[in-house]
Amino acid sequence: MSNQPKKAKLKKMIPVILAVILIITCILLNMVMSKRYYSEKTGQLIGDQALYHSIALGILNSHSYYLSGNQKVDIGQAVSPFYPALVAVAYYIGGVNVKNPYILNVFFNCLTIILIFLTIKLITQNNLTSFLFSFIFIFYYPLWSMNFSIMMEVTTVFCLSLTIYLFTKYCYDKKIKYLYFSTAAFSILCLINNRFTVLLIVFIAFLLFYVLLNKNGSLKTFIMPVLIVIFTISPWFIRQYIVYDQFIVFTPLWNNVLAEKIGLIERINIPSGADDKASEKPLKYEEYIEDLKSYNTADIQQTRISAFTLEKYKKLIYKSSNYENIYMARLKKYFTLYYKDFQFVGPKDYRLVAPSSMPYKMVQILILLPLFLLSLLGIFMALKNRELFILFMIALFFSHVLLHVLVHYIDRYRLTIIPVLLIIAAYGFSEALKMLKKSIFSKKSKIKYIFDLSNKSITK
Repeated sequence: MSNQPKKAKLKKMIPVILAVILIITCILLNMVMSKRYYSEKTGQLIGDQALYHSIALGILNSHSYYLSGNQKVDIGQAVSPFYPALVAVAYYIGGVNVKNPYILNVFFNCLTIILIFLTIKLITQNNLTSFLFSFIFIFYYPLWSMNFSIMMEVTTVFCLSLTIYLFTKYCYDKKIKYLYFSTAAFSILCLINNRFTVLLIVFIAFLLFYVLLNKNGSLKTFIMPVLIVIFTISPWFIRQYIVYDQFIVFTPLWNNVLAEKIGLIERINIPSGADDKASEKPLKYEEYIEDLKSYNTADIQQTRISAFTLEKYKKLIYKSSNYENIYMARLKKYFTLYYKDFQFVGPKDYRLVAPSSMPYKMVQILILLPLFLLSLLGIFMALKNRELFILFMIALFFSHVLLHVLVHYIDRYRLTIIPVLLIIAAYGFSEALKMLKKSIFSKKSKIKYIFDLSNKSITK
C-alpha cells in the first residue's frame, strides 16, 4: 500500500521529465544550428528581414514611419507592424543587435515544442505519442533554422500552437475561459500574420457549427468570441482608415494583392511595395548569377553558380511561360517535398529557388513525408470517429492550402501550418496504435478461449 503514492507521484512526474528532455534537446540543437546560421552583421539583412528591422527601429524611436532609403514610409503601409513591434521589444531589452530577436525566436521555439507536447497529450492521452511527435518536430530544421533570422514564421508557429493548445483545453476540459483565451490568441496571430485571417474565419464558422450541433450549447459560446475578435482587430482597421482615408484590408500591400489575385475588392492607388514582393518578369541570366552570389558561403555560391547554366535558364523561362493552370501549379508546389533542380518561386513569380541540399532532402523525406501520410490516416480516423476537434484541424489545414493556391505560395508559407499537420498525424498514429492493441488483445483472447476449451474437452 505504501508504494501506491510513490507510483502515483512518479506517474505525474513523467510528463515533466519528458518536457525537460524536449527543452534540453531543443536548446542543444539551436546551439548546433547557430554555428551555421547565426550572423551578427545587420548590414546583411535583405528583403523582408530588412523591412522588419527598419519598422522595428521606427517603433523603437516612437515614430509612425520607417526609413526606406531617405524616404519616410508609414509603418502600416507594407505590413502590419505587430511582428516588428516584437523585434522592437527585443531591441529595447538587449540593444539593437540581431542576436536579440534570434534569442526571442529560440525562446518561442522551446515554448512551441512544449505546447505541441501538451496538446497531443490532451488529445491522445498518451505520453509516448506526444513525446515522440514533439521530439521529431524539434529536428524539422527548415522551420527552426529561421530562429536565426528576423522573420515572422517562428512567431507565427508559436502563436498558432498557443491558440490550438488553449482551444484543445476548451474542447476537452469544457472550461469556457480557454475558449476566450484561444480566440484572443488567434486574433493576435492574425495581426502578426494577416494570412491567418482566413483560418480565423474557419474558426468562427466552426464555433457556430458547434453551437448549432450541441443542443445544450449556449449562443454566448459563439457571440463572445466574435466580440473578442472585433475588439482585438478593429482598432488596427480604424487606424488604417484614419491614415489612408478609406477602408483597407490590413495594409495597402495586402489590399492590392487581394484585389489583383481574387478581385473581390478594388486596388487602391497607394504605393504598397506589392510589386517588390514578386519579380513579375524574368531577370536576365547575368542578373540571376549575381543573385546567387548572395547565398551564405563561398563554396555554396560557387557550387550553385556553376550548376545554373544558360541552358537551364532557358528551360525555366520556357516552362514558366507554359503553365496550363497556375492554381494547379501552386497546389503541386505546396505538396512538393524538395527541388531536384533550379525553380522559379511560382507562376508569375520569377524569383529563383536553388536545388534543395541533401540535408534538406533527408529531413523532408524522413519527417514531412511521414507526417503527410499519417495525416491521411488521421483524416480517415477523424471522419470515422466523428472527432470534431480533429475535423476542425483538418479544416484549418485545407483552408491554408486553399488560400495559398488562390493567392500566392512560397515554401516558407507552408512551414507555419506544420503544427496542425503534426497534430492530425499524431491523432492518426494514436488511433492506429489503439486498433493494433485491440487486435492483438482480441487474438490473445481467442487463443486463450480455444486453449481453455481444449483443456476442458481433455479433462472430460
